[in-house]
Amino acid sequence: MWKIATILALVAVLGQLFKQI
Repeated sequence: MWKIATILALVAVLGQLFKQI
């Protein structure tokens, strides 16, 4: 279950990084 939360967190961080570019 923690893996899903980790993946969602990584996706959210990547999304923020792409928005900044």
